[in-house]
Amino acid sequence: MAGGAEEALKIAAASHVHLTVLDINLRDEDGLEILSQLKAVYPQMLVVMLTGMGFVTDLLQEALQKGADGYVSKHLPMDELLLNIQNTLVRED
Repeated sequence: MAGGAEEALKIAAASHVHLTVLDINLRDEDGLEILSQLKAVYPQMLVVMLTGMGFVTDLLQEALQKGADGYVSKHLPMDELLLNIQNTLVRED
C-alpha cells in the first residue's frame, strides 16, 4: 500500500504489480495523472480507480480513456470493490 503518488510509482518499479487500486483523489497528485503514468510504463497493469465522489460520468470517461480497467465508489460496500477486482481479473484471463 502506497501513501502517495511517488511511493506508488516506486512500488510499481520495484516489483511486479499485476493489479492496482488507485484513488482518484490523492493528497499529493491527481490519481488520473498517476493512472496515465502507470499505463505508459506498465500497459499490462490492471488499474481499478477508487473514488469518493460517486459515479461522476466525466471522471469515469476520463479514467477509461486513460486506461482504467474498473471504477468503484468508496461509498459502496467492500464486497462491491472485491467483486469489481474479481471481474477485472477474470476479464484479463
